[in-house]
Amino acid sequence: MVLLALLFGAFARGAADASAGVPLNFKIGELTEEESKSDVIPEQFRCAACKAVIFQIQRRLDTLSLDHQAQLDKSARREQAVRVAEMLEEACSDETYNDYGIKEPARGNGGKVLSGPGIDTNDAGVLQGGGKWPKRMGGYCRSLVEEEDLSAQFQEGSLERFCDRDCVAKSGEKPRRKPANKPRPRAATRAISATVSGKATSGLDELPPPPHEHKVVTAENISDVIAQGKFHKFVLVLFFDASHRSAHAVAIWEYAARMLKKAKKKDLRKAVLARYDSSNGDTWGYNFQGPLPRGLLYRKGYRNPKKFDGKLDGPQDLVDWLTQQSANYMKDDPDAFPRLGTTEL
Repeated sequence: MVLLALLFGAFARGAADASAGVPLNFKIGELTEEESKSDVIPEQFRCAACKAVIFQIQRRLDTLSLDHQAQLDKSARREQAVRVAEMLEEACSDETYNDYGIKEPARGNGGKVLSGPGIDTNDAGVLQGGGKWPKRMGGYCRSLVEEEDLSAQFQEGSLERFCDRDCVAKSGEKPRRKPANKPRPRAATRAISATVSGKATSGLDELPPPPHEHKVVTAENISDVIAQGKFHKFVLVLFFDASHRSAHAVAIWEYAARMLKKAKKKDLRKAVLARYDSSNGDTWGYNFQGPLPRGLLYRKGYRNPKKFDGKLDGPQDLVDWLTQQSANYMKDDPDAFPRLGTTEL
């Protein structure tokens, strides 16, 4: 549809352009190796990419009607922080950028440009989208979210000026920024929620008093915990940071662990729930997409962990998800979830 619209717009002006003696070109010039193969945004497209990302973030945050923090109680601040985090995650998903790609204007006098929603490229031309562009743009968006306090700039009304440093060259030099798509500590992502909430958090703010049923794991002991022993099949680890969203998840993890101790099925009673503090950016080597918290389920007899993909509004959601995993144990697709060999158990 994008291609048809571009062609239609060009042909609608075709007579005028032809009469003026301006040839129209509907071919994309040969792409450089960086343009076709690199996983990061090539430098010449960085300004347009920034505008596109800010456009996608702005249009989502505009729907939230964020309130000033001083007017909100703790619960409302937490809820607002979660909504912001969810909107940022959506804005930075690869699928958001399926309609972006390189276009070479039909008049052929400006070279290749990045085109898509939020970028001012009205000239007719053929869009070469797909390929690496959704991944590039999504990764670039995530790098900006992790690097910058975008929520504060949004509330100050200055988000539209965020791209000035990439788009305005001074003294003939291009402004420099840390490379996009490079994994960064989640502490920067945590700062977004903390800023929106108006209060620094630890990620444990909602944890009920001990004794706690769920375990605390670190890089030193997590291997021993997830190496399922004789008496349990399931270990569900929460990777959390210091955001309000994580604090809510940690509390749910604890309450769910208490509920599981009373479950009828032995597999659920023996299930181990644990938390891993990733506030310093350490996620035990996992490169999670989007902000924390994230959960991984380790199952006895499986080669790889399975990500938690259920609802997390309360502990019953977590118990229900684990109950479903128990019912489907060793019944799912072995190609999608490879098993360990008998010699590896």
